[in-house]
Amino acid sequence: MIVMKQSNNKIKELKRKRNNIFKEMFIYRSCIRGSITKIYKMCSNRECECHSTNRKKHGLASYISSSHDGRTRMIYVPFPMEEEAEKRVEGYKRLRELIEELSEINSEIFKLEKVLKKGE
Repeated sequence: MIVMKQSNNKIKELKRKRNNIFKEMFIYRSCIRGSITKIYKMCSNRECECHSTNRKKHGLASYISSSHDGRTRMIYVPFPMEEEAEKRVEGYKRLRELIEELSEINSEIFKLEKVLKKGE
């Protein structure tokens, strides 16, 4: 009887933690899977220095790089949006961590519910 009550209390506590995780997950709804990549580029103007033998390329351009179906995709990130892009990429990483936490909590709940079913 005491074990059942302790199990019920533990389940309630775990469900509260799970709900908090769901609330935090909502914050990262604009996440993007990938990484920020900065590369030098050549322009389309054939007269530009970047096409000469010294290959002086143009400043660092930011991209969000990710792999889909075995192919790398790049999304150009304008300079004013670099910070926002970094937040979205970091948001995806945090979301993955939260999913791991959620899975651990759900496993614990399942184990406790299994114990309670045996005790009935």
